[in-house]
Amino acid sequence: MWWIHPLLQRGYASPLDETCVWDLPTADQAQPLQEKFDKFYVHTRKSGAKRPNVNRAIWESVKQTWGIAFVLHLASAGLMLFQPFIIKAILQNLRDEANSLGISSGYALAALLGCVAFCGATTVSAGQFLTTRVACNARMIVINSAFRKILRLSATARRTMDTGEIVTFVGVDSDRVLSAYKLGM
Repeated sequence: MWWIHPLLQRGYASPLDETCVWDLPTADQAQPLQEKFDKFYVHTRKSGAKRPNVNRAIWESVKQTWGIAFVLHLASAGLMLFQPFIIKAILQNLRDEANSLGISSGYALAALLGCVAFCGATTVSAGQFLTTRVACNARMIVINSAFRKILRLSATARRTMDTGEIVTFVGVDSDRVLSAYKLGM
């Protein structure tokens, strides 16, 4: 936790504000994500659809990051599927048989297995990171859209609604979106 200690010290000395922490990358900030979402959502509404597909609009906002995550998961799966072939080659090498990889050195096969396992673990971790990032972006879009809608309500409509209930519903729904996107739905 070496990276959080300076922040804790600063927070102990004086109250923290937005200048104390680093900015999110522009692609993950609420404004650019909301602009992408609104662009697709408005386009869908203008095309005559009765009920615009919110999930499709969220997808249009995060599809590039999700695509990279998908490719990383595919690469990880490929590397995991390659490991049994390397293990089989190592076992064949121990029995002094020719293996399908054409590598005669046991050390080279062991090093190859280590590299493939390391690369597989790294790609699955990077894929999970990007999947979680997409899920957080989707959650941010849901929360931002809901609160923007609440701010546009008329005074009469606001009086008929309990703010606590709205915040609770937004929190629960956004957590469901987060969970769904983390699972790859």
